[in-house]
Amino acid sequence: MKNPGVYRVSPPGKIISDCRPFTGGCKERFAAGTTVTVEQLNSSNMQFDHWGAGCDSQTRTTCTVKMDRNRTVEGYFLYTGP
Repeated sequence: MKNPGVYRVSPPGKIISDCRPFTGGCKERFAAGTTVTVEQLNSSNMQFDHWGAGCDSQTRTTCTVKMDRNRTVEGYFLYTGP
């Protein structure tokens, strides 16, 4: 996941870098063939706007990808203030 925001990933992967806002994204590892769902979670100062590249399928709040290769998912949030 490349952009700042709050996400929940199912099934949980092994996080190999930090996923806090403005750190350039985070990386997780999954077994080949795993279907991963990324869900956006609004926070007190970030509101989800839209998904970018990387989803095999998506709804307004979730992005699903099959781990058949290295994948990048982009979600975009709007800063709503402190």
